[in-house]
Amino acid sequence: HASMEQARPWKDKATFAGMTDWRLDWHYQVEPSEGACRCVSFTTTLTITTTLPRWTAADAAGAPAEVREAWDRFIQALGEHEYGHARLALAALADVHHKVKGLGSDPDCRALGRRIDETAQRALTEHRQRDRDYDQRTRHGANQGAVIPRGPPPR
Repeated sequence: HASMEQARPWKDKATFAGMTDWRLDWHYQVEPSEGACRCVSFTTTLTITTTLPRWTAADAAGAPAEVREAWDRFIQALGEHEYGHARLALAALADVHHKVKGLGSDPDCRALGRRIDETAQRALTEHRQRDRDYDQRTRHGANQGAVIPRGPPPR
């Protein structure tokens, strides 16, 4: 525990062993066409960064079998939990595209641009809340097995 706390790169953010950060950016182009303004291009960039603790073979070599087994269970469960955050980010990406595609046209290009930004931002806000709800529901992965017992291994 102390080693993970000391080595994690986000000391100022949280006390969790793993972390998945994601960022969704969008760019669009609107053009007048046949008396209305339409979105002719909408592109997104989704960046997902997952950071997990690492226990090297050299570190594990002298550890008792119970400790190595506890680590294996923990890191597998933590990886699954963090992958859940990545899936939520991918769902946000799909939802933003779906909602922006459904906007149609507008007589005013600036108004259409604002609607695109507002729609994408609203969808992003909804999915950020789903991400927080996921952590609440799973207790940051603890309900999924992402815990390492403190103290000596049981005998």
